[in-house]
Amino acid sequence: MFRWIESIRVVSGIPQNLYWHQKRMDETFEQFAAIACPFSLHAIFNDMRFPQHGLHKIRIVYNLNKIEKIEISAYSIREISKFYLVERNDINYSYKFEDRTFFDSVSHSEKEPIIVKQGLITDTRYSNLIFKKGSYWYTPSTFLLNGTMRQKLLREGFIQERRIGVEDLFNYSHFKLINAMMPPEQTLHYSINLLVRR
Repeated sequence: MFRWIESIRVVSGIPQNLYWHQKRMDETFEQFAAIACPFSLHAIFNDMRFPQHGLHKIRIVYNLNKIEKIEISAYSIREISKFYLVERNDINYSYKFEDRTFFDSVSHSEKEPIIVKQGLITDTRYSNLIFKKGSYWYTPSTFLLNGTMRQKLLREGFIQERRIGVEDLFNYSHFKLINAMMPPEQTLHYSINLLVRR
């Protein structure tokens, strides 16, 4: 049976962006079971206590029948020193499956891969991407996973969606990694010059 995960940011004891996480769970049940999601994050968290200080991550593992596991751990954003572009047209990650072994083939101990499909920029293994041009930020329309932070920032107008090919990259000055745990105001600016072809 498939299992999926939700990774949720907790700041000073308060889970963040629950609307978007619930929306993704709802869409997962609609796709794989054609039923309404039976789990309410608000109801689950109403009976839980979270650390009141610092940044933490809730990791929920669930299947179509039950919540299998809820883990809470301290979290910090790591700095990445090198990135590389890798063409992989066979990777499909439209839903947040727990099993991510298909990323093993692009793993690298020292560099973070940015996955390219049909010449178009998608995501890293664990984040969406945003690219800076002038004072504006853009995210690839050819994402692998439509992440919760990505959806939120698009709705708020902080970022815009755009087709970004490999040949377009040097039209941008910087890029950032974003996901549920990494809002753009707290992630690092990386120079576009850090990107190299594998």
